[in-house]
Amino acid sequence: MADLRLHHLVYSGRALEEASQAFAEVAEVEVRQQMPYFEVTLRAREADTDPEALRGEFANYVLALTIEERRGGHR
Repeated sequence: MADLRLHHLVYSGRALEEASQAFAEVAEVEVRQQMPYFEVTLRAREADTDPEALRGEFANYVLALTIEERRGGHR
């Protein structure tokens, strides 16, 4: 299991939703809003998944989607 907190001024809620769907095959993603943060719990579906790597990859993906969204990119 991996937990992280993403500040709502930095990370887009829409990007977080999209990342949660993209990661659904590798992890169960639970998101709670505890302002000013999104609190995220990731539960890997495979026992041998490194939780630190999963946390980092998820946060990077959300950030990349947020940047794309703010630059006006559409998926």
